[in-house]
Amino acid sequence: MRTSVGSLALVLILCLATPALSLTIDSFETGDFSVTDVAPGPSFGQQAAQPTSDVIGGVRLVRSNATNGGTTTNALTTTGGPDSAVAGFTDGAAPFGQGDIAYIYDGIADSSANGQGGVLNVNLSSYLTIDVESYGTPATMSIQLTLWDAATSQSSALTPNVNGITSFLLSSFGLVDLTDINTIRVAVFAIDPGESIQVAHISAEVPEPTTGLLLAIGLLGLGARRTSR
Repeated sequence: MRTSVGSLALVLILCLATPALSLTIDSFETGDFSVTDVAPGPSFGQQAAQPTSDVIGGVRLVRSNATNGGTTTNALTTTGGPDSAVAGFTDGAAPFGQGDIAYIYDGIADSSANGQGGVLNVNLSSYLTIDVESYGTPATMSIQLTLWDAATSQSSALTPNVNGITSFLLSSFGLVDLTDINTIRVAVFAIDPGESIQVAHISAEVPEPTTGLLLAIGLLGLGARRTSR
């Protein structure tokens, strides 16, 4: 059975035409914020009525939490403007402590429910990963993803940044219903005094169809060789 170059070329075109699937959770393009916490207890700030193309559900809740014993020495400030959000201690003096930040998406304006009360109702079952793009990452830092459905929640292990991306496999979230996620939280833990992190983008991803593309190219080359003979 001989395969024509034309049909192989069609396979190649179809592979090239298959786009990677992507869902923006937060591009940090809109909704300026500045939240400072000096402990004890976290401080919150919210940006509602954001474009859903930039912020999933149109609402971003920001939490800043400085765990330094209640002093103002190591205030942890989280700020956001066009293109990214930055978090870091404003002073590295003693007493030393750590801090964490979180970006929470539940689709509810004027609420800090941060849990099952969310109304995103987003279907993540078609995606492979949730990726967090960040820069200037401290050596001590790790990131955690938490997902809530209508009945339960599940958190990932604390995951370090690798080459600017922290990637979470959605297949590992077997306790929640990925077809109906109500709330998404991305938290950055263990920011030390004098350190800072810049979070640029959070998204759900399906990688480019590289394997299928390479297969089509190989078949096309084989077909061309047979035709020339």
